[in-house]
Amino acid sequence: FMSHLSWHILKARKQAKRIQTPVLMLMGEDDRVTDHRETMVLYRDWGHMDKHLVEFPTGYHSLLFDPVSPQVICTISNWVESLVTK
Repeated sequence: FMSHLSWHILKARKQAKRIQTPVLMLMGEDDRVTDHRETMVLYRDWGHMDKHLVEFPTGYHSLLFDPVSPQVICTISNWVESLVTK
């Protein structure tokens, strides 16, 4: 499973510069599953200028099932609303 996942991550990193879609990346600083360095590389390489990375200091991997869920939902809602009103 992990080698298959690693292959997809590598593929996404190689394709990131070509992606022309806005993105909102959410990251829990206490997440022990996702490699934060990989997330930062993907964010840096994302091709579209409308990109946002939001870190939640006490968030874990499952941000929608975390104590920070209300802030996460608010962040997502505000981001979607910003796209609709452009």
